[in-house]
Amino acid sequence: MAAETVAIEVPDASAEPQAYRATLLALVGERDPLDVIAETPQRIRDLILGLAPGDLERRPAGGEWSAAEILGHLLDVAIAMGFRWRMILTAERPAYPGYDEKAWAALPKPPIDRLWPALEAVQACNLWLLRAIPRSAWSRIGVHSEVGPETLEATILAYAGHDLAHLNQLERCLDG
Repeated sequence: MAAETVAIEVPDASAEPQAYRATLLALVGERDPLDVIAETPQRIRDLILGLAPGDLERRPAGGEWSAAEILGHLLDVAIAMGFRWRMILTAERPAYPGYDEKAWAALPKPPIDRLWPALEAVQACNLWLLRAIPRSAWSRIGVHSEVGPETLEATILAYAGHDLAHLNQLERCLDG
């Protein structure tokens, strides 16, 4: 019998944006965030390979998101972060809003057989962008409506931590 995946506790992003950010950064630790981001699609693929759509759409007890809903959320975040990164790279101290992840999660998503490829494609485009820019660009600043001024590097680290947190959630969802 496999060991149960221990839940990573992450503060609510809207209620405690600074604590949320700090937790995500701590999850990455000393790892290169681009390596973390690059590993995410394969980890997802390994977790969902061979599972039926019904298995991926089943919600675990306690009102948690299903695997499909987690993937939908990851797609939403990949789209939002790709936009923010492009803003930071092309404007001086651009301002951008936070967003209600629960409201975005409730928006219609493609069926799981189209959702996964869409997520993988957006993640690949974002990763390509981040690898193509010089590391010196990581010091550019954007202004998040809830967090305040943040470097591109901080957003990349937070995104990598976000991937790790939701991979943990996906593992737990599929273990149940």
